[in-house]
Amino acid sequence: TLRVGHFGWVGNMLEEWLPDLVSQFEEANEGVTVEIIPVASSETTRDALVQKLSLEARQGESSYDLLLGPTPWLETGSLARAGAIHPLDDLMSAEFVDNLADAARNEATASDGKIYTIPFWADIVGYIERPSMQEEYGITAPETWDDLVEATQSVELPSDMYHYGADWTEFHRVYLPILAAFSDRDSIFAANGTVDMSTDAAVRALEILKALIPSMPPNAQTPGGFLDAFYASQGVSMTYWQTGVRGSVNQGIPEDDVTYRHNLTGDSDGTFFWDTGAVVPKGAAMPEMAVKFMTEGFLGEFGVTQSVEVSNALPPLKNLLDTVSELPPHLELAHSQLGTAIGMPANDAFLAVMAPNFRTEVERMMAEDLEPADVAKTLADAFAEYE
Repeated sequence: TLRVGHFGWVGNMLEEWLPDLVSQFEEANEGVTVEIIPVASSETTRDALVQKLSLEARQGESSYDLLLGPTPWLETGSLARAGAIHPLDDLMSAEFVDNLADAARNEATASDGKIYTIPFWADIVGYIERPSMQEEYGITAPETWDDLVEATQSVELPSDMYHYGADWTEFHRVYLPILAAFSDRDSIFAANGTVDMSTDAAVRALEILKALIPSMPPNAQTPGGFLDAFYASQGVSMTYWQTGVRGSVNQGIPEDDVTYRHNLTGDSDGTFFWDTGAVVPKGAAMPEMAVKFMTEGFLGEFGVTQSVEVSNALPPLKNLLDTVSELPPHLELAHSQLGTAIGMPANDAFLAVMAPNFRTEVERMMAEDLEPADVAKTLADAFAEYE
């Protein structure tokens, strides 16, 4: 029996086609039975998950042979550092690894050079806007971050309307996409794997963020709060990944009046992304079959097609268009950006060091009107302490 656990939200996206995938996999692998196990939300926090899988690894057992849901630089990095999951390089074919988008493969790789997760859905941060509202208020659609800053400062909106929305206290959801537009992959990370905050680009991105925050809804300080305004047609634009298009339509916004496009540019056209991945716990009884379920099943022809057509999700594969001849426009654009997207490599620095320090210092920057250069220096010092 192959025991496949999944985070709740992953299960919600799979419910229409996972039973068929399981049936096909069992038919193709005689003698194998796949057991699907929803994982309680209380067990999917990083600390709870690391504790559970680490304890089971020491005991030589595991509740799952495969776990769907961990993000490489959130849970996976911590699980790898704790020795609770298998490195997967020797369990995956070179052909499969080669077919992963370079950004996805880099994100799945930890500091020891080994791959610890199989990325299966990618989220690519882009710029989402309401063309009808831009026309109504005389706003020229921005191409660069400087264009957006200029628009927020020059076009006055009614008091209950907001130019722009983003999770400004969340390191990865708006700051890193801005930074990626002024950086390249070779310069964005310091030697210890943390984001290098000592660069001119890091300061520039903080300057842009500070200039944009006053144009956001008051609840944008709460993760996801700005979405309320956007969905209620009180927001003109937002930074979000491609799933924001589907979310907007589900909230009643006309499909032809919500557009997702390339992240705004700076010195480059880079953006930021992350994957949802699958990990194999150290105590798994069937690690080889677990990897086969992902590489030949979930990311085989049927799984990829269903991911796109039913779940509206984006498998980060180079040959995706060989399997799915046509992608919805927002997924096609997201897929095209994988070549310039930057992802956080698998490590435990994000939750341990970067995210909490960033939130504290960017809130101080706004409350005390601090200079972005000083904030960048404080963050560089804090990040340098990570080993």
